[in-house]
Amino acid sequence: IYVHIFPHVNTTETKQETAFHIACEMGSIPIVEYLVSTDPALCRITLVDSRGRTPLHMAARRNHAHIVNFLLEKVIFFLLIR
Repeated sequence: IYVHIFPHVNTTETKQETAFHIACEMGSIPIVEYLVSTDPALCRITLVDSRGRTPLHMAARRNHAHIVNFLLEKVIFFLLIR
């Protein structure tokens, strides 16, 4: 659904929210995983929207612990392979 709305991972709407922001906020682990696998560089948890919110903030605010854990694991993995 989100991929259809935002055909490119880095496409933003007026709030500067990417598909990654929205998938994290909605708690959709399949879409979050898909977007990360498509282009990990564009799926940063530090990516800020126009309100200063990151995908991690959005997932945490909605109590999507599974998304928060996934994002934190990806950050740790990314930092370890650098």
